[in-house]
Amino acid sequence: MPESNAEAVALAEARGMKPTFDTARMYTGPVRDFARERVFGVTSLELG
Repeated sequence: MPESNAEAVALAEARGMKPTFDTARMYTGPVRDFARERVFGVTSLELG
């Protein structure tokens, strides 16, 4: 989940979850805006 999504972070912490590894989002052009408050996790690390 994006660290900027405070609700998602609070939800995970309230359930005793801890980070085990980090991922990075990489772009070749301008970063498109997206609704960070609606992102609660990664569904696939293989899809770009």
